Amino acid sequence: MHPKLRRSLRIYFVVSLIVLILVIYDTFRDHANPLLVLMGLIVGIIVGKMFTRIYKITWDDEGGNVIQRMDIFGIVLIIFYIVFDLSREHLVEIFVHGGSVASVSLALLAGALYGRVLGSIKVIRRVVRDEKVFIASSNE
Repeated sequence: MHPKLRRSLRIYFVVSLIVLILVIYDTFRDHANPLLVLMGLIVGIIVGKMFTRIYKITWDDEGGNVIQRMDIFGIVLIIFYIVFDLSREHLVEIFVHGGSVASVSLALLAGALYGRVLGSIKVIRRVVRDEKVFIASSNE
């Protein structure tokens, strides 16, 4: 895996863990509904996995590793992602009230970051698997 891609995934993962710790702290501090927070985390993971498509992850024959690039569809998705992230708290307020808003909002963010890591790892594994199949069949 390309060092830049590896570093990016590590950053997403570490930030998602930090935000998750904040979610847990906020949940206890604000006496937020844990079920709503968990639902926010799950929805965030789904959104994060969907937005894995922002970057096209491919095999670089020259470098011999997995790389990521942004295409036009990825640019459109990142614009939608930014709009979602900026309006996240307002969207949460439609469904959640009281002390749970901040916790659920942070849970969405933590889930989205973690979902991005999960989605990227899945795509990277698929790319590497497909490349190994291609290498094996070309050596015959």
